[in-house]
Amino acid sequence: MSLLSDLYEQLQSIPGGYISIKVINGKKRYYLQRKINGKVVSVYIKDSELEDIKEAISRRKEMEREVDRIKNEILHPLNPLSESALSLTGDLMSSDTVVAKYQNGELRYIDEDKCPLLIKRTHNLKDWLEGRSIDGHRTHSRILRKALRLKESDELRTVLRVFACTISDNFWFRPLKSKLHYDDVVFKSDLFADTALNGYINERFKPSSSPELTNTGSFEKCWKIIDNHWWMIKRGSKEELFSEWFASSLAKALGIPTVSYSIKDGNIYSMNLAEHYNLEPISSLAGDDDSYENVFPVIYELGEEFAKDYLMLMWFDVLVSNVDRHNENLGLLRDKKTGEIISLAPNYDNNMCLLAVHRILDEARSSDGMFKLFKAFITGNEIARSLLLDMDIPLVSKPIIEEILKESPIEVDKESLIKYLINGYEKLNSLIK
Repeated sequence: MSLLSDLYEQLQSIPGGYISIKVINGKKRYYLQRKINGKVVSVYIKDSELEDIKEAISRRKEMEREVDRIKNEILHPLNPLSESALSLTGDLMSSDTVVAKYQNGELRYIDEDKCPLLIKRTHNLKDWLEGRSIDGHRTHSRILRKALRLKESDELRTVLRVFACTISDNFWFRPLKSKLHYDDVVFKSDLFADTALNGYINERFKPSSSPELTNTGSFEKCWKIIDNHWWMIKRGSKEELFSEWFASSLAKALGIPTVSYSIKDGNIYSMNLAEHYNLEPISSLAGDDDSYENVFPVIYELGEEFAKDYLMLMWFDVLVSNVDRHNENLGLLRDKKTGEIISLAPNYDNNMCLLAVHRILDEARSSDGMFKLFKAFITGNEIARSLLLDMDIPLVSKPIIEEILKESPIEVDKESLIKYLINGYEKLNSLIK
């Protein structure tokens, strides 16, 4: 760490060893005893230098204790690091607060409570940084790299191009000796939104900082400033757009916290859900295993209310057959100033449910795999079942669904959809009787 390096550098100039006393011809003489190249060397100390050397030795001992204290605080990543990761040196920031220092694969907390959750779990800055990089498999991400004159596809270099800033939180990485502040690196322009969304390159745009380099996910999307707020715009098929819009509208009607979506110009829009919070995926705490058996205990550790919110969200996923609730689109909201985990994030990313997955709906839901998995978990986990039985499960009725469908911007087979949802609701009800 930079502090540790400074201490080592200072120690080089401060004498070590100890002072011995010899009596020669009835007079005390003082010698500095120290090891040099493995041999004990004795150096005579003039009377005029004695107090200064005593003070220096005392200061050195204090500094050595400080070095030991800092070394005990240093955390090593759980996984091996590449040379590029080992070369990283700098500060992990939350806005303008240094929360950790990093050098040569070693991490030292400055303010652990405010650190990103993945860093706290793994101590691995490289994984955290790479997890913030745009998905290189997206067609438009490759076009975006060309527009921004990015010659390499290395995720680490990509994310460091924008100091690891994202729209979804206030974390970033400040290189060693940099004088940058958060206001210098936070995104203020959406110049490359059209490139990320549609693949267009405007020849007038010069390479600059863009939130698209840290806009994760597999669908073509972009961040756009609308009325001084950041909005996410995503492309998709007619079925994907409808499914995301409808799932959000139904969740809202049922009283389940959810992100609002609107369809316009063949795309779907949603305002940044983390405008006032830091959004972090549950993978930061639970890893990549998105099974109920793995995720539920992690969330239950946060508190019963968190666990109930999770169960409600999973109940809703079964209702609408959301097959894509992986650990990157199940989020936690944290206080930007204190780092406290406030709540689960509202429901978002439902573009892989209903008609987006089932072009022809099995109205009877006779072979519903998601229901089978959820049932197995609920019947096998006493805590989860007890919490579910204690929850107020919302009513799903034909009038509620019909009212939502009146506002649908896309025409679908309404009767088939209603039967699918009502039958799913009745099957879910069987779990709490």
